[in-house]
Amino acid sequence: MRFINFMDLPMKKSEQSNNNNELIEKIQAISNLIGNGKYADALTQLEKCEKEYSSNKNFQFNKVGLLIDTGIGLNNLDVVERGITIGEKNLKDNQYEQYKATTLYNVATGLQYKARKHLLDSKSYFGAEEIIRSCIKKFQESLSLASQERTFVNLGNFYDETGRPLESLVQYERAISRNPKFGMAIGNKARTVERLAPISKYHTGYLVYAYQLYREALQNEASILQEGGTAALEEFKRRKERIKSLFDQNSKGELLEESLTHKKFSKKGRTEDEISYTTFCLDNDLYLNLHIFDRHSTASIGDNISTTFITSISDEEADKWVKEVLMRLNEIKESFIAGRYILWLSQQKNETLSNISQQSLLVNNLDYTAHNIYTGLLKSSYKEGFSVLDKIANTIDFYLKLNRPENKINYRNIWYKDLNKSHGFDPIITQQNYRLFGIFSVLDELGKKPSEVRNAMEHRYQRIGTIGMDEYDAPTFSEFGQETIDIYYKIKCAVVYLFNFINACEEKKKVEALKNGGILATIPIITDQWLDLW
Repeated sequence: MRFINFMDLPMKKSEQSNNNNELIEKIQAISNLIGNGKYADALTQLEKCEKEYSSNKNFQFNKVGLLIDTGIGLNNLDVVERGITIGEKNLKDNQYEQYKATTLYNVATGLQYKARKHLLDSKSYFGAEEIIRSCIKKFQESLSLASQERTFVNLGNFYDETGRPLESLVQYERAISRNPKFGMAIGNKARTVERLAPISKYHTGYLVYAYQLYREALQNEASILQEGGTAALEEFKRRKERIKSLFDQNSKGELLEESLTHKKFSKKGRTEDEISYTTFCLDNDLYLNLHIFDRHSTASIGDNISTTFITSISDEEADKWVKEVLMRLNEIKESFIAGRYILWLSQQKNETLSNISQQSLLVNNLDYTAHNIYTGLLKSSYKEGFSVLDKIANTIDFYLKLNRPENKINYRNIWYKDLNKSHGFDPIITQQNYRLFGIFSVLDELGKKPSEVRNAMEHRYQRIGTIGMDEYDAPTFSEFGQETIDIYYKIKCAVVYLFNFINACEEKKKVEALKNGGILATIPIITDQWLDLW
């Protein structure tokens, strides 16, 4: 999407009046050619302007978006890369500082195209991680400078494309909150909701919600055409009708008109600790739950994501394998809920915990750092979070039957041949559907530092400051607490994306089984937690 902005740069008055008016007309003409799909003509005019206005800052600024849009229209990577290169150069020039948000957006759009091109050429996003990382960062930087609705949508769309649907929904929600009639954002949100329905506790409800969102989006057709063109409009229509057909075939068409309101979280009949814990999880969006649209409703409480497995009732080995995968998924959830509870507990300063802490002799070095039960709980929660990530890695290895040594696998090396980054990505990993890349991407975004902090706490130490006056530059308790909450949100996303990946693989098995004449039967699962074990 083009942003045509004309900069107020120092210029002689005569030059300003003549050159700028002429330039404005030419840039607008090129923009119109692009808008009308005449990309080759637009490129011809652009190249003429490049010769005529080679030193003009206004043109150098606008050329970035024009080249990128033209290159995308022509499916010409070289032209797109020219735009990206000029944009990167402009970002380092203080004269363009006022228009940095626009340049960042345009460069991010070009990088988004490069990532898509890589997917088409190699059938995988693996190998394009640096492009994807840079694209996301530039969209985010652009939004930090100017909250443009279309930037939220483009970032959301990119998250969606690269296997990160929870984060995409957050971006669509932000766009819609600024413009409730933004059809493209509403339609994209509907598509993501529809795709996530299979791993939600409320599968039918999610499809109803997606249908109603498609209908709402199509009531704002003009904004869809403006942002996504006829292709987006037709896709939304097609998806809406597909959901309607599914419900009509099952004589459930009336459900599509149901009101999807949910009861608010009620404190009645709950203990103070349960209320505090539940509120903490809702406020920080830490439940393994897809109901993120009304975060303080009863539907948003709990860790209820799940997946379906396809197996043969006559194949004992296959049945054993499914149970093994389910056990590993339980381990992931168990570690996550335990770590999240410890995180909440670390934030509950009360007489009971303080008295328990004082039962232990801990020396105060008078250096503005602290050791007590609260810092201990916070560190334990941090470490447990990374235990979840390593269990995700082991589950991926087991599910894909990679057969690497379990005690050598962690969330940083699972992706590579021989668990060694220098050996490149494992080809079995790169052959999987794009949802697996979503797990890699969200964990890659954590970077090295959290893993190093985790190892320091596990094997050495981690100082926690009291008021930020220590000589060690240690994080304060509140800073480290917020960092841990932020990491737990990333971990939550990784867990959800794992379920999403496995479900997509199992759906593929189902299609193949039905194609080969198989008969599907639903086998119920038992969810008794043996809470009276002791």
